[in-house]
Amino acid sequence: MELKVLKWLVAKMDRSGPSPILQTWSLLSFGSILVVVLAVINRLDEKELISEPILLLLSGIVGAVIGIFFIILASEKNWVFIVKHLSRESIEKRINEIKT
Repeated sequence: MELKVLKWLVAKMDRSGPSPILQTWSLLSFGSILVVVLAVINRLDEKELISEPILLLLSGIVGAVIGIFFIILASEKNWVFIVKHLSRESIEKRINEIKT
């Protein structure tokens, strides 16, 4: 597991440019999908086509997805500041230690 995380860090350090999740089209797409999903859930509830437990479950899932999205968004925005404090040489040294 450690090796996988360290390789991911090195790959992320090599990536240039902003993360795809920070692109305007990505944010607009997520927002649009969210509005449609919430509208469908609301319409199903108004017409009483789904029971309350199912409504609560769907609402919880939507809330969890929103939360995860914003955690990832905040992480990507802060990566620019975090990467300055990581030592590439130290990470690559540890990768070589694990491999041997």
